[in-house]
Amino acid sequence: MNSCNFIGRLVDNPKQFGEGDNVVSVFNLAVDRKFTNTNGERDTDYPKLVALGKLSHLVQKSLSKGTKVGLETRYQTRVKDNDGERDYYDEFVIESITFVEKKR
Repeated sequence: MNSCNFIGRLVDNPKQFGEGDNVVSVFNLAVDRKFTNTNGERDTDYPKLVALGKLSHLVQKSLSKGTKVGLETRYQTRVKDNDGERDYYDEFVIESITFVEKKR
């Protein structure tokens, strides 16, 4: 099973690439860790999220910097050839969105 769930706030407004059915939205989510570090503070992770097609349109219409959302995702690694070198990009593809709080 390839499923990852996140609740967090958008770090910036989503960026959109492409057109029509091939549209993609990309953004990072600030997700606090469940436990505290040695200083008693919660560390934060910033996973890269990708929305495709209809979900990309929903992301552009409904989400902006600071919006708190719950996301069900799947993990994927993209491979890009760069002059004979392979670059690997880890990202989480959104399967569903839950709006955690009312729009500000």
